[in-house]
Amino acid sequence: MTDWIRTAFGDALYGKHAHYDVLKALRGTTAEDAQKRPVENDKSIWDHLYHIVFWHDITMQVIEDKEIDWKAIQGTDWPSDDANLTEKGWKDLVASFENHVAQLKRIAEKADLNKLLKGFGNTPLGRGIIIEFQHNSYHIGQIVLLRKISGIWPPPEDKKT
Repeated sequence: MTDWIRTAFGDALYGKHAHYDVLKALRGTTAEDAQKRPVENDKSIWDHLYHIVFWHDITMQVIEDKEIDWKAIQGTDWPSDDANLTEKGWKDLVASFENHVAQLKRIAEKADLNKLLKGFGNTPLGRGIIIEFQHNSYHIGQIVLLRKISGIWPPPEDKKT
């Protein structure tokens, strides 16, 4: 496989050339901010990041050829409404997301991108990575919009003084 494809996958995981840096999009958000629902009956920033991390965990299990009980996980990919997010819990979730992006980038750089992922219906690994960065991009875009609506945008390092 050509190196430019591997580089493009790594860039896409971080949003390079396509949109705002996915890691910077979360900076400066507190647990309190993350739990707000500025759009009535819609998801919070926390909900979206929880969902992203949940599916990354599943993707990693599939990449590692672990069995997935699809029925058991059905409907568990969003946090429960009665869950209380602490500041530590939020920071841990953000750190988990950051680690996941780095982990997938390492896989994109080294692994056989033609490896078939049985848990995803024999989808090639390269396609699985594309699906992952598309999924991340979709939800990070929603997070950015929620931050804008909530008045917590741009992130601190991007604010003009």
